[in-house]
Amino acid sequence: MLRIIEKYPDSRKIQHALANGVEQMGQVISGPWSVHLENCRKDVERVLIDHSTPAAARLWLVELEAILRDRAERHLVEEIDGEVNDLRYFAENPMAPERLWAIETLLRLGRMDELQKLLSKDELLAVLPRLQMPAEELREFQGKIEGW
Repeated sequence: MLRIIEKYPDSRKIQHALANGVEQMGQVISGPWSVHLENCRKDVERVLIDHSTPAAARLWLVELEAILRDRAERHLVEEIDGEVNDLRYFAENPMAPERLWAIETLLRLGRMDELQKLLSKDELLAVLPRLQMPAEELREFQGKIEGW
């Protein structure tokens, strides 16, 4: 790849195609995209540090490393924003399925102390009918909650 850059140092088309290869475009990537981009950036950095890297390729590698760093940082911010929005949805939506599951799990584990920290008595009583539990169990928990 570096020999190609040496031979065609001014070809943006070739540089772009090689950059896509470095980024492994068209491949299936698992995990966060920001982590993938950071790993690609580190690979480029390793080549830059190598003393055998041709001088003609260094400028392109420096540019590519900067582009990958910028993109990794932007994707990381986007991923964090997405996670914050997801958490906000769960925190602000008392009927979110994941939140109902957590409440149900805490009830079944007998962790009433944890529920008292998370929800008021009225909030918990309002959520009870939405839980996927037998009516007898719900009545039992309702009695315990009303006794707070």
